[in-house]
This record gives sequence, structure tokens and C-alpha cells, in this order.
Amino acid sequence: MTCSKNENNDRLAARLIDNQNRDFWSEVKRIRRNKACFSNCVESKTAPVDIADIFANKYKELYTSVAFSDDNMASLKLHLADKVSAAGFDAKYRVGYEEVVFAVCKLKANKDDGDIGLSSNYFLHACNELYVHISFLLSCLLVHAVARDRCNLSTVVPIPKGKNVCLSDSANYRRIASSSVLGKLLYLVVLDRFHDQLCMSDLQFGFCSRQSTDQCTMVLKETISYYVNNGSAACLCTSAIKNVHW
Repeated sequence: MTCSKNENNDRLAARLIDNQNRDFWSEVKRIRRNKACFSNCVESKTAPVDIADIFANKYKELYTSVAFSDDNMASLKLHLADKVSAAGFDAKYRVGYEEVVFAVCKLKANKDDGDIGLSSNYFLHACNELYVHISFLLSCLLVHAVARDRCNLSTVVPIPKGKNVCLSDSANYRRIASSSVLGKLLYLVVLDRFHDQLCMSDLQFGFCSRQSTDQCTMVLKETISYYVNNGSAACLCTSAIKNVHW
């Protein structure tokens, strides 16, 4: 059954009036849910390998655009290695079975694990014995301060920015990273264990529970609309940090 545009708008309005944040954003996701379409030709390239190279080079340039000092990075790694060796074994590094179960329940279904063929569904529907082994694995990673290369890898997938954009232009794609499921589990364990010590600014909207950058966008649009409708000019000034040296 397909809902009309008016029915969708009425449902969204009801969620917003009742201040049902979770239901509101769930409804937005349901409306936006669609199968992304891709072009067989990007930047005049048609072979899959050539198209992949276009995005690989584009993202490599983007993610290496911030300058850093090799000496500073080497010094930082040495400092961390000394800290790890001095800390030794401590029971607080152990990850319990209950923590793993909690983390698994926080995983989203149908999420692929990059290019190695794993899915979050494998963990969500696994037996309890697997969670015991995962707790041993995560504990070993923390105790010995090591991480497998696969845990640090992410597969970057290009997603079209909208429905009506030119799909043959690589600039019209945004980047989604599919990360290791095991890495996500470790992240969720740490986040749950130290959540009371992790503080965010009141101005932070992205990557926050029950928050969205759409809220900031709405405030900006409403502010501009207010001044324009009242006969005033609205000017917007943004700043960007470039040539950052660590």
C-alpha cells in the first residue's frame, strides 16, 4: 500500500506536534528509503575498474589533503607504545560476555562488513557461544594493544547525493564507509563503558543520538526566510580551516 504525499505530510506533522522524536525520524527514513541508482558511465569511463579508480583517486586526494609532520606522528606512536608497555595487564581491559551482547544488540541489521563478506546479521542471529569467543578476542586486542588490519579497514562506497543529479559526474556522489563489524563492536563496548566521561558540545548535532544536522539546516533556512520575507538582505559567512599542521 502506497501512501499519498499528503498522508505522509500529515503523519510527519503529527509526530512533530507530539514531540515523538524517534517516530518522526523513523518516518522520514521510511519516506526517503529507495534503491539508489548508479550510472554505467562516470567521467566518460565505462569499465567498472576505471570507474573504481576514479573514485579511489578522488577519495585518496580528499583524505590526504590535511598536512601532517612525519616526525610528530612517529613521536606520537612512540609515546603511545611506551604508555602501553608501562600499563601492563589489568582486569579492566577485559570485555565481558554481557558487554558483547549489549554491543551486538546495538548493531543495525543488513549492514555489510566492507569487502570481506561479513554482515551484521551474522552477529545478530548468532548463538551465545560466539559472543563468548568475541569477548575473548576483544579482551586480547585490548590487553596486548594490537588490532588486526581487517579491523582498521573500511570500504568506501559512493552514493548519489540526490535523485535528480547527473550520475555521470563523480562530484555528485557522497561517500559512505562500510567498517569492520568487529571494530564496531569494540567501539560500542568502549562507548557504553565510558559514556559518562564522553562529553559533547551543545552545538554538536551530527553523530549524536536522536539528533540530526537537519535541525541546524532547518533553523538556518527559517532564519534566512524571516529576514528575506521582511525585506532585509541575508548574508552568510562560512570559514574553512586549511593547511593544518599537527
